[in-house]
Amino acid sequence: MAQSTQLKAIYTWPDGTSLAAKAQLDKHMPQVWQWLSARSFIAGDRFTWADIYYHSLLRWYERIAKVELPPPVVAYLHRLEQRPHFAIEKVN
Repeated sequence: MAQSTQLKAIYTWPDGTSLAAKAQLDKHMPQVWQWLSARSFIAGDRFTWADIYYHSLLRWYERIAKVELPPPVVAYLHRLEQRPHFAIEKVN
């Protein structure tokens, strides 16, 4: 995985940083999938700040790591994106 050109203009990562980050996400995402299969939001039955963070993390993981998210996770992201005032900027 290559470092973003925009980020590279600001700072550089040591070689292997993005691959190490992806490896950690690959290792721990099954737990996130399990959470989202059992509850409406990341921390339980209410929307919290954690959902805002996980929305960004999951969309990044999907886009950068080029993974297909499980249906419960896709449904979770869709629920978040349909909330009033949940502004998202589509980045291609």
